[in-house]
Parts: sequence; C-alpha cells; structure tokens
Amino acid sequence: MVSLQKSLSGEDMMTEPNQEMLDNMQEMMAQKAGELFRLCDKEEKGFITKTDMQRLRAELPVSPDQLEVVFDSLDNDGNGYLTLEEFADGFGSFLGIRSPGTSRDHYEDEDDDGDNTVYEGEAGTCDPQLEEKQFVEMLHHTGASRVFQDEDIIKAMWQKLHREEPDMASTFEDFIAKLASDIKKSKVDFQSLESALMSKNNEHEKEVKKLYEEMELQIKQERERILAEEKAKERQIRTELEQQLYEKEKQLQEILNRHQEMEQKLSQINNTEAKTKLENEKLQKEKEELEEMLSRSQDNLEESRTYIQQMQLQQKDEKRERARAALMLSEGIAIERESLVKQLDLLKDVNKRLRDDKDEAEATDPRLSRSRAQNYRPQNPSPGRSFVSRGQLLVNTSQADRKGQLSWSQLT
Repeated sequence: MVSLQKSLSGEDMMTEPNQEMLDNMQEMMAQKAGELFRLCDKEEKGFITKTDMQRLRAELPVSPDQLEVVFDSLDNDGNGYLTLEEFADGFGSFLGIRSPGTSRDHYEDEDDDGDNTVYEGEAGTCDPQLEEKQFVEMLHHTGASRVFQDEDIIKAMWQKLHREEPDMASTFEDFIAKLASDIKKSKVDFQSLESALMSKNNEHEKEVKKLYEEMELQIKQERERILAEEKAKERQIRTELEQQLYEKEKQLQEILNRHQEMEQKLSQINNTEAKTKLENEKLQKEKEELEEMLSRSQDNLEESRTYIQQMQLQQKDEKRERARAALMLSEGIAIERESLVKQLDLLKDVNKRLRDDKDEAEATDPRLSRSRAQNYRPQNPSPGRSFVSRGQLLVNTSQADRKGQLSWSQLT
C-alpha cells in the first residue's frame, strides 16, 4: 500500500501509465485471492469445492447462487474443484485485472464484448467539473465518502484509470468499495475495542478502588486488633504487678509476725531467766537494770523499725548494701554473744563451786561459819561490776542480734 501511494504521488500520475502501480495492484489482488482461498480451504486440502465456496458469504456481498455461478465460471476443466492457481487466475479475471502473461488486446476484446460499467465519455476527454461530479458519485456509490484522509490520491488514481485504462475503472471502484468497507469495519472494530478497553479500564478502576477499600478495612481491623492486644497485655501486666505487690506485702506481714513471735519468745526467755535469778538480790537488781535496758532497746527497736520503713523508699542497691553490712555486723555480734554466754556460764560454775565450798565449810565448823559471817566484807566489787558489764554486753548483743535478724529478713 505504501508503494502504491508512492507511485501515485509524482507528477507522472496524470501522464504515462504507471506499470509499477499495476504490478502492485496485481500483487495485492493475488494476496487477497490467497486469503479468500485459505478461508475456503480451512482443511488445507490444496483445493476447494463448491461447498467450500459458500464460506465466502461472510466476506463478499453475494448470494449462494452467485457463488455457485462464479465457481462454475472458474472451473474451466469441469473437474468440480479449484486449485489455488485456478482460483487466483479466475479471481483476477473476475475483477478485471489481467495476469502478467495476458496481453492488453485480449482484455480489450473481452471488454468490447461485455457490458461496460465505466462512466461513459470519450477517452482523453477532460471535463474537470464532470470528472469531479463522477468522482463524488463514485465515492458515494462505493460508500467511501469521508473514509480516506487524503482523497486526492484516490481521485488522481481514479482519473488516471478512467482516462487511460477504462477497463480497470470498475475493478478499481470495486476495490475502493471493498477497501472502504474494510476501513469502516476496522473503525467499528477499533471503536468496539476502545469501548471494551474503556469498560475494562473502568472495571479495573472499580476493582482497584474495591481492593483499596478492602485494604483500608483490613488495615483498620489490624490496627484495632493490635490495639486490643496491647490493651490486653497492659491489663495482664498490671494484674501481674498488682499480684506481685500483694505477695510482697504479704511476705512483709509474715516477717513482721515472725518478728513479733520472736519478741514474745525473747520476753518468755527473759522471764525464765528472771525466775532463776531470784536467789540473788544482786542478780535481781541486774535483772531490773536489764529490763530497763530492754525497754530502752525496744524503744530503739521501734525507732529502728521506723527508720527501716523510711529506708525501704530508697533505692534497691542501697538497701542491699546496708542489709549486707547489718548482716556482717550481726554475725560479729553473734560470735561475741556466744563468747559472753560461755563466760557467763563459767562464772556461774565458779559461783556454784564457791557456794559448795562455803556450805561444806559451814557444815564442818559452825563457829567458823559464824566468825566468817561476822568478819565477811566484800573487798573486791569488781566481779560484780564485771558481771554487770557482761550482762549489759549480753543485752546489747541481744539487741544487735534482733537488728541483724531484721536486716537479714529485709535482704531475703
């Protein structure tokens, strides 16, 4: 088609016959004939029958009877089928296009015998207005009006054929009609395709919009789910912390209860020790002093408890350090207490032996007993003071032991 337009674009369009244009048209007709033959020969037999010829009704505006007439006219040997060569030669003759081996005189003779469908007028006669009118009528008759973008090329070709090749004018008009029909069909197909694409595009946009909305809904649901999970975790953590706090408070209460029990036990021990010291007035006095000191130590213990409660508000590391120091101190005091208790037991044994010796002496010599009783004066009060000092150390050891036990309970 490009070469055909090039052949019509020069100044020689209106002068000498363009053999290249005719060759291109013959090649185009041969291609069209091949397409029609393949359309009929769908089984690829290499030939077509009269029944196969009926498949051209969708391509050519002819009736089934006309197709049979065309088949009979093309079947020159009468064998009932047509090969591709026979169909191509007959198709060119049917459209008025001569094959390369056919002479011009042969077609001129046939054209003289047949009906001439070309617009009448003397060859070589040039009436521009009449040609313009005939060209417009031809376009209207073939349905090619406002189909081609450049009608000047079609007009130049039609004028050239009308003036120089009148036998090809009707064939050219049929070709223009077929070409216009194909162009219109292509336009309709293009419009249908464009409409389908637009519809597909709209459906795609709707689908994308739907997917976008679904994605937004999923994101919203996922956000709500994550938020709900975070809230549930927060509630769980809060519950666990409250449970831990409750358990810590419970442990603290248990420690205080144990401390109170230990105080009660200590009070019982002190009462027991006081009963054992009723035999000696000095020990009774020491007992009273010890009780007074115990009272003061209880006050100190109460102050220590208040101090410990304040210290609980400080940092955890400081508590551990102080509790560790108190533990070490309590261990030292406990060791000292054991030493003092051993010394006290030793003094008790010495005192008992002295009493036993005294009782034996009195039993042996009653006069000596009375004389010694009259002459007896305590010369060295230092053992009493030493005993008192040791008793005070024992009380202080008990107090330090209780403080150490409290610090150890806090550490644990």
